[in-house]
Amino acid sequence: MSSFIDITNVISSHIEANLPAIASENVGSLANGAGIAYLGKYIGTGITMLAAGAVGLMQGFSTANAVQAVARNPEAQPKILSTMIVGLALAEAVAIYALIVSILIIFVA
Repeated sequence: MSSFIDITNVISSHIEANLPAIASENVGSLANGAGIAYLGKYIGTGITMLAAGAVGLMQGFSTANAVQAVARNPEAQPKILSTMIVGLALAEAVAIYALIVSILIIFVA
């Protein structure tokens, strides 16, 4: 959890540090669409991070259903647990890819 907070702080400090430069840079260049490009960059990052939020929501549903399945059939707990862990790991890969893409959008694009 602390690494997520650290990444969030780095991203927000990058945005805060560059906002004055972006504002002064785009005063004369709004006609060529530079302001819209910066706006699109941060909107794209937000949309990308919605994927990470959706992954968290679906992982919660998956875990809840696994707990219900174990409550109904406790003998199947090892098989249910291993299947759930594999599914959660695959879903978490999507969230990691979304984080990498959003960082690339902010710092590279």
